[in-house]
Amino acid sequence: MTPPPALATRVLERTIYAAALVACVLLWRACVAPVSADDRREVRQLAELALETAVVATHEGALANLREAALVFQVAESRAKTTAGRLRFLRSHSPRALGLAPCTSGGNCRWTPDLLRNPNEPPAALDADWWRAARAEQWQRVQRYALELVYGVETWRPCASPPFTWGYAGDLPGALRRGLVPLGCAGVEQDGFALASRALPARIASGGSL
Repeated sequence: MTPPPALATRVLERTIYAAALVACVLLWRACVAPVSADDRREVRQLAELALETAVVATHEGALANLREAALVFQVAESRAKTTAGRLRFLRSHSPRALGLAPCTSGGNCRWTPDLLRNPNEPPAALDADWWRAARAEQWQRVQRYALELVYGVETWRPCASPPFTWGYAGDLPGALRRGLVPLGCAGVEQDGFALASRALPARIASGGSL
């Protein structure tokens, strides 16, 4: 049963507050000393990374299977060591999901950019009453889970070794041709793919998606 909007909002606010406390612990200087520009940038980028992970994961099916978000974040972790680098990777890998490139193929990219622009409102491209009744609670869960991943509260990852990208079973033939091999990741509908050799086509080596 979908919770009342006010209750759902309070739950999300408590989750964001808890994440802010974690950030305060991680960036302890922000609690006991003047906040530096670098600290402010890191806190802002962590919040951006959590929301953009949630949006990309939703594009990839996380409303139906929450753990798709863990696969998306594990790929971002394996591709970049910093928060800024992980943001750059997600934006390069999934520009249509984030509204950074035209949605020419239809599908979820018609509405996922709306979640980035206004995460507290139904996507403009979908029926608002249907969203509130059938998807709003799942979207809030994805946001909370993405916060837990980004702030290190959730440590479970679906792939036993670092994935280079992700894709569905239908992507396998193309992935093999491009020098990628499936990892057999657990608990997700998609799979992680790893590099099979260093001799890769330029668009994969430069970060292109499947």
